[in-house]
Amino acid sequence: MTRRKIVQTTDPYQIQEVIEKDGRIHWEIFGPYGFLSDHTSLADAETKVKDLIKGITQ
Repeated sequence: MTRRKIVQTTDPYQIQEVIEKDGRIHWEIFGPYGFLSDHTSLADAETKVKDLIKGITQ
């Protein structure tokens, strides 16, 4: 069984969707540039998004 939950963060550039399947947690991060990632750690996912945004805005 798969459970989905949408999480709006304080960062306007990302919406996170947590998907639990077979006991694993997956984070999908959607940004304004079409960025999508799949991680088992929220901290890793947030770092990736911040790095991407930093690279584009510089």
